[in-house]
Amino acid sequence: MKKCVIMILFFCTLVFAGDHYSITEKIFWGFSWPEYKIYNEARSIRKSVQRQTQIMEDSEDDGGWQKSYMFDETRFFDMMREYYEDRFGTDRAVAYALLKTSEKYGKSILRINRMVHMETCPEQVLTDGEIDVKTIAMVKEIGFRNISGKWFYDGVKVNMGNPRSIPSSVKKYPRVEKVIYASFFKPKIYPSKERIAHVSIKTNLPDGFIAYAELQNERVDSLVYQDTSAVVKNGTIDMSFGTSENPLEKGLYSVSLRTAAMMITQEDPNVLDKVGQHGEFLCGRYSYLPWGLGNQLQARKLFLFEVR
Repeated sequence: MKKCVIMILFFCTLVFAGDHYSITEKIFWGFSWPEYKIYNEARSIRKSVQRQTQIMEDSEDDGGWQKSYMFDETRFFDMMREYYEDRFGTDRAVAYALLKTSEKYGKSILRINRMVHMETCPEQVLTDGEIDVKTIAMVKEIGFRNISGKWFYDGVKVNMGNPRSIPSSVKKYPRVEKVIYASFFKPKIYPSKERIAHVSIKTNLPDGFIAYAELQNERVDSLVYQDTSAVVKNGTIDMSFGTSENPLEKGLYSVSLRTAAMMITQEDPNVLDKVGQHGEFLCGRYSYLPWGLGNQLQARKLFLFEVR
């Protein structure tokens, strides 16, 4: 009997007595990765994949795809984030991008993220204090730690800066946010002995929202499975990879989600009202900087799992 073994961060063991095999599930969100041998193998085997967005950005023939930045800091942040994302996933890539940009320009992380927020969330005009509140919450989620008033990442002290205060007028009359700070959480894998992976991911995106899922075999760079029918239902994105006729090949896989602005073909008017005609109401660390068509939403390498 063939086995499908899932290896991803945060531990949880599931045992199927009837089938006489066990599955160890560890969710990978871009934090510390204890299975260094597995991770290093994936990193060394996988080639330098040219993303479609990178090809567009490097194309001199199509100037319409060139990104426009208000600040040099956000340009550098975007470059660093893309560089690290293939290696470590979205959350750790955002952390490294903030750290590298802060170091290069000699500015605090809070100040850098104010600039990033202004560019990635142009439809939501917030005060510096409000942005700082969201930044503090975000950096805690991705692994920054406040110890006795000093901030650290992976045990290294960082320049977080001092948060600005929120104007009393805003506190008294809290604004109603029209943007969605997209989140993807609680990923689950439900494998079968036929080497079919059923993936379920919770999200705060509206029901009916169409996302694009990609399953990448880290050992065979050209082997990619795509599911273009990843639709949010009851706050969950459910998808399957592999079939009984075409089971998954053995290997180490990564799952990513994306929805580029030009690919938002939502038919539900209620969805468009919430995310914007071109995704302009999508915000947060999973959104990339505007390309002139709206925001690109992307969560890369939500987790890894192994099929044996």
